[in-house]
Amino acid sequence: MENKTYNIENSPLYGLNSRKKLLDLFYISSYKKLDSLVLDESNYKVYNIQNKNNDKKRKIEEPKEILKNFHKRFNSLLQRIEVPEFVKAGRKGSCYVDNGKAHIDGKYFYCSDVEKFFPSSRKKNVFQFLFFDLKMGHDIASLLTNILTYDNHLPTGAPSSQLLTYWAYRKTFNDIHKKALSMGITMTLFVDDLTFSSLKPIPKEFKMYVISRLKSEGLTINKSKTKSYKKNQYKKTTGTVISPDNKLLVPNKLQYKIFKLKNKDNKSTKEIMSLRGMLNSARQIQKNFMDSYYKKIMRA
Repeated sequence: MENKTYNIENSPLYGLNSRKKLLDLFYISSYKKLDSLVLDESNYKVYNIQNKNNDKKRKIEEPKEILKNFHKRFNSLLQRIEVPEFVKAGRKGSCYVDNGKAHIDGKYFYCSDVEKFFPSSRKKNVFQFLFFDLKMGHDIASLLTNILTYDNHLPTGAPSSQLLTYWAYRKTFNDIHKKALSMGITMTLFVDDLTFSSLKPIPKEFKMYVISRLKSEGLTINKSKTKSYKKNQYKKTTGTVISPDNKLLVPNKLQYKIFKLKNKDNKSTKEIMSLRGMLNSARQIQKNFMDSYYKKIMRA
C-alpha cells in the first residue's frame, strides 16, 4: 500500500483535527515532543554551500534528526496524494529524466525557474493548503504550518519542501498549466524549474502571462536562467538536453565530468564510486551510454 496514490480526500492527513490523532499518525510519544518541533533555533542546522554554477553561496536550512523524521513522515503521506502529471519532482517514481522525456517531441522551448523559490515562499500558503485543501482543524493546520516552515518560509533542506512547493502554490501552477494547454503548450514543473515546449513558437503573450501570474503570488522569474529555444537548437532542460531531432542526450557538463574522472590515473575508491554514480545518471538519460566502459567500471 506504500506506493499507492489516491485522491486527497482519502489521505490520513485529510480532516485531521486533533492532537491525539496527530501523535498517532506521526508516531510521536507525547504532546511535549510535538510542541518542541516548532522551535526553529534548536531544530535546524543552518549553513551555506557553494553554488555549482556560480560564485554565490546557497543557504541551507536542514532539520535536525527528530524534526527531519517528522518531515520524512509528512512527505511520505504527501507522496501518496495524486498530483497532476506535469508535477515531476517529489512524487514517487518520477525524476528529472522524466521531466526531459515529457518534452521529447517539442520543437520550441521556453525554460526558466522561480527565483529563490524556497526563501520567497509564504508561510500563509502552507497554512492555506493544510486548512482549505486538506481540511485540517485550524489549530492543527497552524501547528503543522509552524513545524513545516522555517523563518516563515519552506526550509531549503527539508524532505517535505520539494512537494510542498507545488501544494502551497497549487492554484498558481494549475492556472499556468491550464493556460499552456489552451495554447497547445506542454508544461512541466520540477521543484522551481518550469519547462514549456510546443510544436509552434511560444507566443510572447504566454511568457508574459507566466511572469505576471507568478508575480501575483509574490514570486519572480529568474531572468538569468530564462531561455527560449528555436527548433534547430539543442534545448537544455532540467539535467538533460533535447536535440533538434528530438533525442534525449546527456548534458556536456556531465559528460566532461565523466571523461575527466575516467582518464585519471590511480582513482581512489571514492572516485570510482563517484564515477559509477555519474555513469548511472547518464544511462538514465541515454540507455547505452559508454556501455563497455560502464560494464568494466561496475566490475572494478
